[in-house]
Amino acid sequence: MTAAPPPGPDWPALLRDFYGLPPGTRFTAPGPGRHVLLQVTPPEGRALFFKGRAEAAEDAGAGLAGLAFQDHVARHGGPAPGVQRGRGGALMLCGGQGAQGALHDCLTGRPATTDPADAEALGQALARIHALGDGWSGAADLPCATRATLVDLPAARIRGALDVGFDPELRGLIAALGDWIDGLPRGRGVFGPCHGDSHYENAACDGFGALCFYDFEHAVRGWRAFDLASFIWGCFRQERGAQTWNAFMQGYGAQRPLSEAEATWIRPFLVVRQLWWLGFNAGAEGPLSDKMQARLTQGLGFVTHLADQVGAREAMARPGCPA
Repeated sequence: MTAAPPPGPDWPALLRDFYGLPPGTRFTAPGPGRHVLLQVTPPEGRALFFKGRAEAAEDAGAGLAGLAFQDHVARHGGPAPGVQRGRGGALMLCGGQGAQGALHDCLTGRPATTDPADAEALGQALARIHALGDGWSGAADLPCATRATLVDLPAARIRGALDVGFDPELRGLIAALGDWIDGLPRGRGVFGPCHGDSHYENAACDGFGALCFYDFEHAVRGWRAFDLASFIWGCFRQERGAQTWNAFMQGYGAQRPLSEAEATWIRPFLVVRQLWWLGFNAGAEGPLSDKMQARLTQGLGFVTHLADQVGAREAMARPGCPA
């Protein structure tokens, strides 16, 4: 007879202590299969939902979130929350790292700002996640980034959603990006556990004043340059200036220096990120709204412009980049 697993951490007590939640805060856990894993309701009655998913494919991402969160707590204060077992033996942080984000934005913390000090701290935080991931035993459980997941599938979703063909220039660019990704090395350091969606909308400052990323829903084993490109892409999209992403890169490089080749990869990955984001939105369940159709059409038109703006084609042709 298999012994019963030990009881998990007392999540309500840990969260209440760490975030200074007021007395009377209620915690409820919805049923399995729901996107919300834990609901927090302070006395004033405003419900806060911890973002996360219960599907098995998401468990490893939650495990990486737990690893990053425990390291964050150890470095900046507060009780370590621990982790509990998810399905298939994967580690799961209760509510996912998105739980921290919900509390940041609604209770004791604040969103990250474009101030260079915040951007630099976020660069350091992402470098720390990458460094932790290099030695993480759960890395093999993460889905793997490939040409198919980053380029081919997103492009197919966009075509299906808009019911249009791509012009020759765009088709050629997409094919070139796919071939380039096929040739990228996957060595330790340049390739490993990644946040997968590292931009300002998934970053916040906790109640202790420390910056961090949350929402590891798209965590993968992939190229770290894609994570860096995701942040810079977010700055482009939200019209944040070069001062912001330069400070971010300075913070990242202070923790994890980049090789010249890896820094070059960021340029093509900016275009890949735009395609991936469009494909993610195009793959939403149900018919697309007129607003989303317009957003996809406009975003698709921006792909070749972005490639020209950042010199993606030239970067793919540089020595140290695959042909």
